[in-house]
Amino acid sequence: MIVDDKKVDKRDLGNDFFVTVDDIGRPKAQVVADLMMEMNPDLEGKGAFVNENVNDFIDTNESVIKDAQMVVACDVNNATAVRLGQLCEEKNVPLIVIRQYGMLGYIRLYKPENTIIETKKAQVVFKDLRLANPWPELLQFANDFNFETMEKIEHTHTPYAVILIQALQKWRDTHDGAQPKGFAQLN
Repeated sequence: MIVDDKKVDKRDLGNDFFVTVDDIGRPKAQVVADLMMEMNPDLEGKGAFVNENVNDFIDTNESVIKDAQMVVACDVNNATAVRLGQLCEEKNVPLIVIRQYGMLGYIRLYKPENTIIETKKAQVVFKDLRLANPWPELLQFANDFNFETMEKIEHTHTPYAVILIQALQKWRDTHDGAQPKGFAQLN
């Protein structure tokens, strides 16, 4: 539902891409609702509009706001935004407040907290990249990288798996071929 009590004027032609010269003098809410339905056929029959001041509409239609799936408020003052936020909070309805100042503006999303409780214990999953026992082609590929002669830019483009394979080989060389038994040993 689109709520606005203004009529389309010449100034709107440069600010609102929905309106055209033919729309001057028509209720802005009706023009925008009609064009929104044209853009999105799923809105067919749902494109209701109300030619009324936003604050007056809030006073007389609190239940409509509380039953909405989402409320989008454009260029409303802070008092109206706070009031809408309070109404939306009661029924956990998301509120998006959009304000534009020429080329600048902001978009604020207000949604009360949603609590999600995970009933299952988190499982620790260890990823096996086959780095401790790489297949021959991967080992040959990793050994082709020489970090001593490599330029810095080449080093930054080296796959992480190659770095890990070479680091593990160095560890084994200095520890009689043994594998590290955990992260504590690597420090």
